[in-house]
Amino acid sequence: MMKRKNRLLALGAALLLLFGCAPPQGSGSSAPLPPQEPAVFSAPDPEPVRAVLVAVGDNLIHDVIYQQARQRAGGEGYDFAPAYEKIAPLVAQGDFAFINQETLLAGDELPPSSYPAFCSPTEVGREMLRLGFNLFSTANNHSLDWRVPGIQAAGRFWEQQEDIAMAGCYCTQEEREGIAYLTRNGMTVALIAATELTNGIPRPEGEVGVLLLNEDRELILQKLETAAQNADFVILSLHWGIEGSGYYTDGQRELAQLLAEAGADMIAPSDMMDGRVGAIRKALDEAGYIQTPIMAYSAKFASAYYGPFRDAAHSAPGFGDRKSYQMDPANGKEALREIRADQEEGADLVMVKPALAYLDVLKEAVLRYDMPMAVYNVSGEYAMVKAAVANGWIDERRIVMENLTAMKRAGAKIIISYHALDAAGWCREEENPDS
Repeated sequence: MMKRKNRLLALGAALLLLFGCAPPQGSGSSAPLPPQEPAVFSAPDPEPVRAVLVAVGDNLIHDVIYQQARQRAGGEGYDFAPAYEKIAPLVAQGDFAFINQETLLAGDELPPSSYPAFCSPTEVGREMLRLGFNLFSTANNHSLDWRVPGIQAAGRFWEQQEDIAMAGCYCTQEEREGIAYLTRNGMTVALIAATELTNGIPRPEGEVGVLLLNEDRELILQKLETAAQNADFVILSLHWGIEGSGYYTDGQRELAQLLAEAGADMIAPSDMMDGRVGAIRKALDEAGYIQTPIMAYSAKFASAYYGPFRDAAHSAPGFGDRKSYQMDPANGKEALREIRADQEEGADLVMVKPALAYLDVLKEAVLRYDMPMAVYNVSGEYAMVKAAVANGWIDERRIVMENLTAMKRAGAKIIISYHALDAAGWCREEENPDS
């Protein structure tokens, strides 16, 4: 569905024809010289266009973060830089950097607030811009926390920013129907964003609001079709689902179908609920999308390796843990049963998460089941390497490539890793040592 920019150069040919060449002096023959081969000149192959996309999840700011930032700024303004210093190097590597800005940036006109109705100082947005974020989704369950005044105040902040794309909330009908585009390195990205729920707050009547997944489905599909014709790459950011729910819904089945209709290459449900894969597979097949694959997070362990991500994203459970549905690290047999169950439900490939401490599970699954396997090299595994590098204990490049090689050797066909950008650069250097 995606339109690809045609950068092929037309080939040109020049023919040099020699006529009436006289024989050399002293030659007794009047026969003409054999004709020379025509010289053909062709343009070199076009250089591929490359761009790096970095994506970050929910930027949800609670009051404790405001208080810390206020204190760092000496009581005047806010200093949010330390809160994001760990992700700053990653964001800097992206030509396109996406983030879901979950709290309204309306703090210039409204008081900062936390749960249940969020409003953030605009210094949060300025810090995101300083880091290099340039793609912003504002569609989520907190978009309407401050109703029309909140969206309008945040809109006035966004309209002052240049060279970014923002989608989700809108202040005019033109913004609602429009598509946000951003071009870098000769490549254009389109951004479309919508949310399923708004915490029970109805969307206001009139021109101000947020794009809603169910009510605006036809508009979303129209935007996708238009964006695919005008951009090299389309990002559809959807904020959906019921927090804390352990059951799939008709809406989720319908969404899987919608994503397939929109041209999604793969559906990857991450919550590993029993029956989820089967429900999605059934919905896709009934809609005719039998070729759309599903990647299941089948062997997802209740691991301490997720710690750095949860700390950075403030996503650790407020109470209890996730052991009721994520797997016991000691129980490898259960992981293999879950992989088999998802395979029987229709998964086309499955994931083991985390990676390094569970390569035995990956290897055993590869030997047992005839299907592609993926691994997720998670934040704790990444953080341990970075900490050791910072202390001068290890050679980062050699360690990272050794770890990734171990995952591949164990049978992984797909490796998802925070090291991906660095590893890609090192591989490119090995392929082109003189570049």
